[in-house]
Amino acid sequence: MKTDLSNTNEIPEHRSNPLQHQIFLYNSLNNMEQPKTCHNMKSLISETVENHLTRLFLRFAFLFLLVAGMSGALSAQTVSTNKADYAPGETVRIYGSGFQLGEVVNIVITHIEPGIPTTIHTHATWSATADSEGTAKGSFETSWYVNDVELNTTLFLEAIGNMGSYAACTFTDANNVKFAVSGLPSGASVKVTGINYLSTGGSGGTPVVNASEIFLASATSNTLGVLSGSIDFIFPPSVTYSNSTYILSSTSQTSPYTPPNGNTTITGTYISCVFPTITSTQPSSTTITYGANASFKANASGTATLTYNWEISKNSGVSWSNVSDETFTGYSGTFTATLNIAKPTVAMTDYKYRCVVSNSCGSATSNGDATLTVNPLQLTIADPTLTKSKPYDGLTSAVVSANALTGVLAGELANVGVS
Repeated sequence: MKTDLSNTNEIPEHRSNPLQHQIFLYNSLNNMEQPKTCHNMKSLISETVENHLTRLFLRFAFLFLLVAGMSGALSAQTVSTNKADYAPGETVRIYGSGFQLGEVVNIVITHIEPGIPTTIHTHATWSATADSEGTAKGSFETSWYVNDVELNTTLFLEAIGNMGSYAACTFTDANNVKFAVSGLPSGASVKVTGINYLSTGGSGGTPVVNASEIFLASATSNTLGVLSGSIDFIFPPSVTYSNSTYILSSTSQTSPYTPPNGNTTITGTYISCVFPTITSTQPSSTTITYGANASFKANASGTATLTYNWEISKNSGVSWSNVSDETFTGYSGTFTATLNIAKPTVAMTDYKYRCVVSNSCGSATSNGDATLTVNPLQLTIADPTLTKSKPYDGLTSAVVSANALTGVLAGELANVGVS
C-alpha cells in the first residue's frame, strides 16, 4: 500500500526529551556497523526501549524468538530508499517488503551521527499498511519530504510493524555534486582528477583525497555527497577522441568550490583544437650592414592561445638552442611572433633562426632557412688634402682629424693605420 507524504514539509513538534532519544540511538548504533545504504535489520526492539540494551542482548533476544517458533514473524523484513543520499527539497521514496499481510507499519525517522543538526528536532511518525493482495504481498510504499534543516545529516529510518516485524536503514542529506562536460563528442571519455572533499560516509564524514571520476561526455559522473566545506577538482586540459583534440575552455565553477544546498553540476566546456601551422610565408633571410637592426617574423595559425619560441643555430642548422639563452643583449621578442635583433655584429653572419609555435594541441616549427648576413660598414676618408703617400723621416708625423672620416657610428671609435 502506498502512503504519500511528499507534500509534507512542516517540521513536527519536538519530542518531550529529544536529546535523550538522540543519545540513546547513538549509543545503541555506535556499537553496530553503520550501513552506508539501506539494509535489513531483524529485531523486535522498537524505539520505546529505554534501558540501553547492548548488541549482545539484542542477539540473544532474537535467537530466543527464533527458538520459540516466531521466525515467521521475522522473515526477511526489509525497508529501503530509492537513493542513498538526497538534497533538500527532494522526496525520499521508501519501500518495505516481507511484512505480515495487513500489518500496520509505523515509519520513524531520526537523526543520528554523523551530522546531528545544530537545532535538534524530530519528525512525526506515520504509518503504512502492508498489502494483503497482489503479487507483492506484505509490501508497502511511502514517501518523505526532505526539509532544508536536514542538510548534512544522517537519518535513521525504522519500519516498526504492529505484528512484531522490524526493519531499518540509513540515508543522508548532503550537498550533492557531480561533473559533466560540454563540447565533446558523446563517446569521449573524461577523467576528472584531484578530487578532495569530506564525504557523507562514516562517523563525522570521510575525507576523500586525490580521487578521480571517469565518465562519458554523454553522461555525468557519479553523484558525490559533500558533507561540508569545499571540493577540489581538476578537469583534463585536453581530450583526444577519434584523432581530434579538444581543449578545456572554461569550467562553470572554480576549484576549490563550496557547493550550496542541494544539487550542483560542475561543467567543463571544451572546444575543438586546431594544431598550429606555419602559414605559406616562412621567416625569410635578411641582409644588413653593420649598424642596422634586423628582424624575423613567423606567421602562424591555430587555436588560441599560440605561444612562440625562437631558436638559433650557429653551425648551419646542425644543432639548435633557445635564443633566450644567448648572451648577446640585442635580442628582443624571443617569445613573440617577431624576433628583433638590435645592431647585430659582423661575426653573427650566417646564424640561422627558426620559430617553434605551440598551443594545447601540439607545435609547429618553421623551416630554419632564415639566415642573418651582416656586412661590414665601409668608412671613407673625406679630407681631399690628404695625400696617398708621405715621406717619413722619423721626425714628421701625419695627423688626420676626426671629421676626416665619414660613416663612423655614433659612440664608436675608428682607428686609422698608416703604412
